[in-house]
Amino acid sequence: MARIVIAGGGFAGIEAARVIARGIQLRGLKEKHTITIIDKNNYHTFTPALIPASTTPKSATDEMVRAAVCIPFSDIHFSIPVEIVTDEIVQFNVAWNSIVGKKKHYEYDYLIIAVGQEPTFFNIQGMKAHSFPLATIEHALAIRNELVRQVENHDADEAQIRVIGGGPAGVEFAGLLRSRRYSIVQAVKGRCELFVSVLDTNDTILRACAKGVQKRVTKLLEETGVSVICNAKISGVSEQYIEFENQGKMEFDMIFWGAGRAVGATGQTLPFSKERAGAIAINESGIPKIPGTETLGRPVYVAGDVSFITNDVAWVAPNAMTGGKNVGEHILANIDFAERLPNDFVAPKFKAKNDSIFLLGRHTGVITSGMFVPARMGVTIRRLVDLRYFLRIMNPFKAWRQWRRMKILYV
Repeated sequence: MARIVIAGGGFAGIEAARVIARGIQLRGLKEKHTITIIDKNNYHTFTPALIPASTTPKSATDEMVRAAVCIPFSDIHFSIPVEIVTDEIVQFNVAWNSIVGKKKHYEYDYLIIAVGQEPTFFNIQGMKAHSFPLATIEHALAIRNELVRQVENHDADEAQIRVIGGGPAGVEFAGLLRSRRYSIVQAVKGRCELFVSVLDTNDTILRACAKGVQKRVTKLLEETGVSVICNAKISGVSEQYIEFENQGKMEFDMIFWGAGRAVGATGQTLPFSKERAGAIAINESGIPKIPGTETLGRPVYVAGDVSFITNDVAWVAPNAMTGGKNVGEHILANIDFAERLPNDFVAPKFKAKNDSIFLLGRHTGVITSGMFVPARMGVTIRRLVDLRYFLRIMNPFKAWRQWRRMKILYV
């Protein structure tokens, strides 16, 4: 019996499990193979909804927001039973084909590493202690609560919200927060004004986008009252000030951190070649490279934003799913070989899908390839994309229910 273990239940891990489960069912090998997903949570975090969740007014309860973002693994449909283990991985022993979790050890015949990344603060003194990152539902709820605290502490006054990082996450957060400021304040019967600034170390925001997109987004942000500050080289953060390398200072009441993510400590210990932010270098089939050699053959594969293929691949959800799919197909080809089944498998080429929709304010959706979607159409397209994904991983009733739950994030 082959034991297939997937470390991480994000977009890549779920897609890999779905592909493998469907392949095993079609081959009639259900009794000969097991699939296990290990994740520290008992739910799949729909990460594209974290920014809308973090700026949702307090008229929605924390429980409602959590239900809108977190999809229980039990709601996800797989072609064959998939075991879900709630445990936190502390070490990968790839030389011994085992994983060390906080609760127990796990052995495998095939391993997919899809543990994702976590916020990194680039060793900026004081930044971790004074800023709010956004990678989990707990982060989103903490940001909501901090916004309420700022409103209550600045009655009839101004609260200065500094957004560090001018990528899609920082831009979307700044735009949504500014457009929702009245709803956020009124929900707690406050009277303060939320002023928002975006700070980026580069000479423009949205560095990966076309220049036309950069200029137009900057203009739209400034029209909504968001100030955009580029070439902001931060050296440290104190109780009240952001300090810059040019000796300048800027006051703040709250800092949103959207400037960097990296592979966590567990992934950093793996004996594979590393690229930017500690990501594991892989080929297009998800097989990791080892220093001094080409690649490691089975049983270890890597997918999602813990991996690195080329600089052209941005680990948005569609690309993470493509990575999971490629890994799953490669494992199925190995299973066919072991079972002596016919297979005309050809290693897939990774076709990057870097387009994504992020909301610039409440009503404008921007696709990173450069198309702007005005008015409510942006939210509508975003919602339809969400529904399409839910229908992909759940039965129609559960998909519709989850989609309805998310309505509170886009009002």
